[in-house]
Amino acid sequence: MAIYKPNELEYDEELYSKLQPRNGDLLRRFFNVHVDNLDHRPIAEDANFTKDDLCKIVAAELEDKITTYLERYEKLKDQKVRTVPAVDYLAEHYDIDNENLDIDTRYELLLLLYEEELTQQLDELIIRSRIKSYSAKRTYVLDRELDFDNLDQNLEQFHREWNLEQEDPNVILVDKEFESENLVVLRIYQESSMQYPKTFNFREEEEDEIPAVPDLTSIKYQQLKNIRFQLEDTDEGTELVFTKSFNRWRRTLDQFFESVFGVADFREKVEKASSPVAEDIEREIVDSIEEGDDPVARARSTIDEKREEAESRVGDLDIPDSSKEEFRNRIGTIEISGSEIVDDQSIETQEFRLIAGLEGLFNSVDIEEGFRDMLEKAESEKQSFVITISGRPVQFSDGSWNKIGAGSLPDKDQRALEIFFDGEDGI
Repeated sequence: MAIYKPNELEYDEELYSKLQPRNGDLLRRFFNVHVDNLDHRPIAEDANFTKDDLCKIVAAELEDKITTYLERYEKLKDQKVRTVPAVDYLAEHYDIDNENLDIDTRYELLLLLYEEELTQQLDELIIRSRIKSYSAKRTYVLDRELDFDNLDQNLEQFHREWNLEQEDPNVILVDKEFESENLVVLRIYQESSMQYPKTFNFREEEEDEIPAVPDLTSIKYQQLKNIRFQLEDTDEGTELVFTKSFNRWRRTLDQFFESVFGVADFREKVEKASSPVAEDIEREIVDSIEEGDDPVARARSTIDEKREEAESRVGDLDIPDSSKEEFRNRIGTIEISGSEIVDDQSIETQEFRLIAGLEGLFNSVDIEEGFRDMLEKAESEKQSFVITISGRPVQFSDGSWNKIGAGSLPDKDQRALEIFFDGEDGI
């Protein structure tokens, strides 16, 4: 059995440089995944190898394997795969020990696939975790089941109808990315606008010699837009999750669903999925106004109750104990924070938004009665409400919720909100 002397190994310098920023334990674990194919025993955690030694060993002994690993990592990075929804997906669909799911980076996520012998499921993980990233914000329901049995044939028919039977169409490709018994993930690519970027003529003619004074020319190419969505048959009909707003896809989606699934006027039939918890909180606030009670106090009480229920449900998640504790802590920061009233002529305002720690605000500014009075006078369908999680404002209205203000929610705050708003059925 070989004994490695790292300074005597031959390795590719560029590959060695790429491994330098990587964590030493990650390199050790990667080596051990492939040790059965090497003349060496696994490297123990307390082995007398520095990180630099491990870089040299992996670059020398596993050049092809680590090159593939880095290429796969770039794929995760390019697809903007986020670790929290990816871990959720793995926990739900594969038998992986909870503590092994305690990961924070894409490098660790990919290594986990190697250790669990799931690298063949990489594309599946990318697609499904990307969908899961948007499930809280862009889930819709259709009150009928869709027939996936003849999907390939129907997609072929749709391509013919759109690309061949229309005059000057914006050409389309519908790619089936994933399919299981009751679920399919599709991605539509469609031509959008023509582009004419400038370039030098000698580049187009592939000349080897660079001219002293190059000529300008234009390249013509058709830009593509794309949207990915998941369709899943459920007991109540079909659940749809989109990775983008479909405002720019209205005509396309209407014709697609009519041609492929026989659903006419798709956008009129599909409805935004709602959160039972958000609906309960909104109902309590509106009822309190109608009954002459304090809407702020009622909202605070309801949120306290829902928060305790959510903290309790975290224990049922198939995730490491450390992650459970972190989600409980984040859920514990959720509190009522304000209201948003838009385009309500009854109070002569187009938009009113109050976001603050209400108790502290009311103690420092004498507007508590005015705020409550405005809530009472506003039409219920014109107003939404604001909570904060970790101090970040989130609006909820009509049973759905969205981050407001600049930036996006951290992944773990978003997952904590999903647990809070989804209720018992969401776990």
